[in-house]
Amino acid sequence: CCLGTTKGVLYCWSGGDIMEKIKVNVSSSVANILKKDMELFGFFKGEDDINTNKFINTLIANYYDLIEEEKEKLTNDIAIIIKKNGQDENEELSSLIAEYFLEYKFKDELFDTSISFKPTSVSKEAFLNIEPSINKMGFSKYFRILFSSYAMKPQYNRERIIFKDKVSLINDAIKNKHALSLKQNDKRVFIFPYKLIFSGEELFNYLICFDESNKPISLRLSNIDGLVYTKKKFDLNADIKNKLDVLIKMGPQYAFDVTGVHEYAVKLTDKGLKMFKKIYIHRPKIDRKEDNILYFKCSYQQIYQYFFRFGKEAYVMYPNLLSKKMRKDYRDAANHYSFEYSLSQSHLIKD
Repeated sequence: CCLGTTKGVLYCWSGGDIMEKIKVNVSSSVANILKKDMELFGFFKGEDDINTNKFINTLIANYYDLIEEEKEKLTNDIAIIIKKNGQDENEELSSLIAEYFLEYKFKDELFDTSISFKPTSVSKEAFLNIEPSINKMGFSKYFRILFSSYAMKPQYNRERIIFKDKVSLINDAIKNKHALSLKQNDKRVFIFPYKLIFSGEELFNYLICFDESNKPISLRLSNIDGLVYTKKKFDLNADIKNKLDVLIKMGPQYAFDVTGVHEYAVKLTDKGLKMFKKIYIHRPKIDRKEDNILYFKCSYQQIYQYFFRFGKEAYVMYPNLLSKKMRKDYRDAANHYSFEYSLSQSHLIKD
């Protein structure tokens, strides 16, 4: 099956693949987002090499239909406007105007970075379905619109696009109360899904579920491997639901025991309070506030990771175990800096 030509190259399927690579120029910001998502969503060859081709083909396969739907809706809306203004229906003109508006939102971007990929069987169905659009717009324009449109979406939404099939499977299991099977430490385990949510910072998606021992679990979407929909049904009792809701409230990105939620008190300087207002990522929710003392009910990890960056502008009053850890880690960091500084000075003296 041939898909047409671009720059004199005939693109045909052969043994499941298109023979030639496709090169698309996009803005550096779009290219950076695509590269970042490849890393964040785990698209690697081996341990370190990014698998650009697999990611791009997955993106095209999972997103082309939304681009086609948007183009069709625009075309229909424009056709209605043309008809209302006393003009004869002109599908070709409506389609051209729709394409213009799809690209217009990116008109000020500088397309200074190229992305090359070779279509594979993963995106074969997508290419066959978008053949008419590609023949009209050309490969470069079509995929520039697709990549730029994807990059404009929030990260959690982009993650759901890349793992579209996984999201669909999870949502079906939640709706029908069916257990899911997944790979964990080279074994298969059953989990019982409750909700698929994204973190407060709109970064990653998490599957909130529980295992066969009724333990609440939070799994990051991109880290779930070998997901299988099973025939095994389950019930959600009030006790488990309450624990899962606590897990959601406290932050799905932090692992902790929902049966032992503790209170944390942190005293902030005036500068620390300003920092707390500005630093949004991973910020814990305030349970109550007394002057410069903030009280939280969340995970140990969240308090530690969030407030460690505050340095002398924050003091963990209790629990004592966390306060001791903060003091030790600050002391270790200070000792390391003193050692490295002394080493650098001694090198300067020798030179």
